Amino acid sequence: QVKAGEPLLIAPRLVIGATDARHYSEVSSDGYRFMGLTVTLEDTTGFHGTNERIAIDSYLDAIRIYIQFIRNSAGAEQ
Repeated sequence: QVKAGEPLLIAPRLVIGATDARHYSEVSSDGYRFMGLTVTLEDTTGFHGTNERIAIDSYLDAIRIYIQFIRNSAGAEQ
């Protein structure tokens, strides 16, 4: 919970559904539930169903986002 006067971090691509992070809540309170994918309305119709898929461009963007996230977390140069 953010308190008045504290900075607020805005994170695009937040996941509002359940993720595997829920299994680690006893290990760490800092579980970030986000995905690097761009999901269209059409993509959501196939979630958890037959032929579940995402666009190749979205997948490649997600790889770039996760690479940059790891670099930023490790304090690597940009």
